Amino acid sequence: MLVADLVESFKKDHKHALEEFYTTQKDNFLRWAKARFSSDESDLLDVYQDAVIVLYTNAIEGKLADINTSPEAYLFGIARNLLLKKTAQGKRISYQEEIKEEQIDGLDLSIYKRFDDDHNKKILYEAFNQLKDGCRQLLTMYYFKKFRMDIIQERLGYDNTNVVKSRKHQCMKALQKLLVKS
Repeated sequence: MLVADLVESFKKDHKHALEEFYTTQKDNFLRWAKARFSSDESDLLDVYQDAVIVLYTNAIEGKLADINTSPEAYLFGIARNLLLKKTAQGKRISYQEEIKEEQIDGLDLSIYKRFDDDHNKKILYEAFNQLKDGCRQLLTMYYFKKFRMDIIQERLGYDNTNVVKSRKHQCMKALQKLLVKS
């Protein structure tokens, strides 16, 4: 099942479909979250409920059209981001680096990694497109086309390569600010 299938089921019978999805994913989520985060179950359930609400709201508002992954992976990605935010805010949740094997039995971790990659790419793409044209052009030339500083200087008309480096740094800071807001 893909996210698009879940969106359709929400549209047809939103209450029953949401209830079924919530119940079906709850135990998997708790196993996954306990393997990665140190927190009591009630805090993890709060995050799970928030993640389900975000998924449902995005589905109903049509924001999931470009998501080509399973609903579970999308849900866990949302939950992961919420948990990491709570961890950063110093809440009663902390990230565990060491994962015990018995905590992840039965989970297909590749799906979560794939979702994280897809989700992060989408966030980066959206933030990148919010940059001014000059920054997008400079960063594209440097990071995607792998141009040297002197080539970028020549093509964009900068005075010297130090100006290019400084401008690249400013553009990266602007991109980082946009990513933090996401």
